[in-house]
Amino acid sequence: MIFRESSEEARGRFRTLFLNETRPCIFREDVPEISVGGKKIGPYKAGVTEDLPNWAIEILMTHGLADLDSNEAYELLAKAQDYYERQRRNPHILKEFPNALYSGLSRRLQLIQRDKTSLDPEIRDEIKHRQRFVQKLIQMRLTSIIQVARSGADQDKRERMSQEERWLCDELEMLLSSWREIVTE
Repeated sequence: MIFRESSEEARGRFRTLFLNETRPCIFREDVPEISVGGKKIGPYKAGVTEDLPNWAIEILMTHGLADLDSNEAYELLAKAQDYYERQRRNPHILKEFPNALYSGLSRRLQLIQRDKTSLDPEIRDEIKHRQRFVQKLIQMRLTSIIQVARSGADQDKRERMSQEERWLCDELEMLLSSWREIVTE
């Protein structure tokens, strides 16, 4: 018997992988040893770069103690738009995306939406803009994902996909394979 992961289970797994992914953050000020989520970190001097998990970086950012290194902040809208533009210029060549791009974009949107009572019109516009952008990104990549799933062969293209795209490609490949068997029997 083959057990397959549901889309909800996969989404939860991708979110967990994103939150535990380590990336560099830059400390804004001197920070003594502190406990973040039960983990002791520090001390750090202002300007020091340290690799920490995303969940810890979020807490530090909330308290104004650190910023994500802008070179690694792929979930920021400007960075994601750069990935989109590179792919749009050459739609037939699957460009490499960060492994946790969709999870990062989703998490960033959650953080922006967290306190809806204080949302001003600019933030509402940013939320709508982000949501529309993610839909455009998904639509653009979907054609390539389907083509790879249909061919079932191109490992190089799979390596350029995000983890969510690879999961979808694998699911589509299994579905297409089953469908081929059903209609040819």
